[in-house]
Amino acid sequence: MEIDQVENFAQEFVIALFDKVVPGGVGTVQPGWNQIYQQYSAVQQYMGAAVVPGGTCGPRIPHE
Repeated sequence: MEIDQVENFAQEFVIALFDKVVPGGVGTVQPGWNQIYQQYSAVQQYMGAAVVPGGTCGPRIPHE
């Protein structure tokens, strides 16, 4: 089974966002959160203010 890294990033972004906006974060719904912490914290660091409500997002690539 080939891992699609675009899909992987998309899923990790959802987890990273959930962790930022839900009180208690991922640990409230996933007892083994520490097993995936490195993945979603890397996304949080990479995306910065884009993963917090009221944050900022850089220019978007226009749809063709």
